[in-house]
Amino acid sequence: MVPQRDRPSIAALADRPAIIDTGHRFLWAIDAGQWDRLSADCEAEIVVKWDDPTGLPRLFNGKAGTVEGLQSLFASAATHHQATNETLEVHGDSTVLRWLVVGRYRAPTTRGADWCAAFAEQRMTLNRRNHRWHISDLRHSNLWVEGNPAILQTAQPSIARISSAFSAQEPAADEPQEQWLARLADRNAIYDVMMRFGRGLDRKDWRLYRSCFGSKLTLDFSRMTGEPAQEVDADLFVEFARTRQRSHAAFHQYSNFQVNIRDDRADCILYMVARHRISESGHGDPLNVFVGWYENEFVRGPDGWKISVLRTPLQWVEGNALIKDKPDPAVEEISRRLFAKKEIK
Repeated sequence: MVPQRDRPSIAALADRPAIIDTGHRFLWAIDAGQWDRLSADCEAEIVVKWDDPTGLPRLFNGKAGTVEGLQSLFASAATHHQATNETLEVHGDSTVLRWLVVGRYRAPTTRGADWCAAFAEQRMTLNRRNHRWHISDLRHSNLWVEGNPAILQTAQPSIARISSAFSAQEPAADEPQEQWLARLADRNAIYDVMMRFGRGLDRKDWRLYRSCFGSKLTLDFSRMTGEPAQEVDADLFVEFARTRQRSHAAFHQYSNFQVNIRDDRADCILYMVARHRISESGHGDPLNVFVGWYENEFVRGPDGWKISVLRTPLQWVEGNALIKDKPDPAVEEISRRLFAKKEIK
């Protein structure tokens, strides 16, 4: 049994997700192009030192300088900053957040589509002001870089970035303890739904995967396919996923979790890198990779939280698309039944 003196306080339990959410919002604002959101999480005199993929240190000072500097650095590329392995040192109203960040960058260059991945350590200092955490100092130091490290310098001046429609929730101010606990419990429950979602796909455990939905859900892949959102039968959707996945293995990595809870409804951002592999494709590269995030919506019912809207804004796709989309009569037949209804207005 843990001694009482060694147990974290309720306030400390609430501080941890609030601090990490601030860091996640900062990275997501870069990737989604939401520069106003990024500015809102910074202190007026913030100092940012960010190594670009070539190892050149970039120094930005103040809110305006940080926004202008990062926007200039990343505006020509599609970006995806995945944060993991976080540690916190909290001292009252000040904290230091350390984590590992994999920055993935993809952009058109004079020699065609190009990419790089920077594996970095990141250190954020945050201070609490009026019940909210703000970033006062950030250090982003590369450990190593794969791919073309000059990509951000050689990219062509424009790229079609996928901007997000998701609006991050303002942190609640001075919540009563009961609301803290309820919010933390709901956050954990929604996180667990998404973990079951990914694990069900990877292990082909379709009962586990089915447990993530109610009787119906809305599929919104409009920013990926151009097709309108559509409400579908959940049983048929799971059958569609099972049939589509039967010929390949999957490996889903999730991170950068954010959730907004509104009574019995919620929405969530969760970063993902989804790998799909087949032992013998017969069509070239045996690997296909999706890079992006989910912007899902949830509803609470008698059986707990369920995904009500599945939305996947992809930043880009790598590898062999035929692994996921090769002609398959069984998939085509289920697809016709699944998408036979009218789109959501």
